Amino acid sequence: MANTHVHSHAAGGETGTLNARHHKLALYAFLFVVLAHWAEHLAQAFQIYAMGWAVPKAKGVLGLWFPWLITSEVLHYAFALVMLVSLFALRKGFVGRAGRGGASPWCCSSGTTSSTCC
Repeated sequence: MANTHVHSHAAGGETGTLNARHHKLALYAFLFVVLAHWAEHLAQAFQIYAMGWAVPKAKGVLGLWFPWLITSEVLHYAFALVMLVSLFALRKGFVGRAGRGGASPWCCSSGTTSSTCC
């Protein structure tokens, strides 16, 4: 009898490996990008409100060394693009009981008693 069992990382190529064996590492990398994005906004807010800098002079952390990143919005669009691509690439790794036919925690917490919930 032939072995018909296929591992998800073998069938999915690079994104399959990313969503199986390397999923936690990829999520940490994604978290770093998101936190770096927030840190830039917090740095700009600190420069404006705590340090009293004029808004055009407050360029965040990276903008101090690379001002063209902030004035051209390249950095903001790059952050957004990396986040969208990462979410798309990691989407198959976000499965839980609801994705496998089990009870959804959202269904159970809403008090629904249908056969598809809880």
